[in-house]
Amino acid sequence: MRRSRSFVVSGLAPEHPDLSGALAEAGELASHSVDHRQIAGRGWATQLTGAEQARTDIEAWSGRAPLG
Repeated sequence: MRRSRSFVVSGLAPEHPDLSGALAEAGELASHSVDHRQIAGRGWATQLTGAEQARTDIEAWSGRAPLG
């Protein structure tokens, strides 16, 4: 059976707990940022902070760290 790989916008997860839970059960999770804002033109520190926050958010609601 093939499992899914879902790239999630972590800031939207609290608004959709049923979907977030289903994605976590269906397979691999990966980060697609906190808010899906364009990162071009944003400083390196801002980008890094956003990536770390997305990882923390996804791990908090899914119980495991995202793969990417």
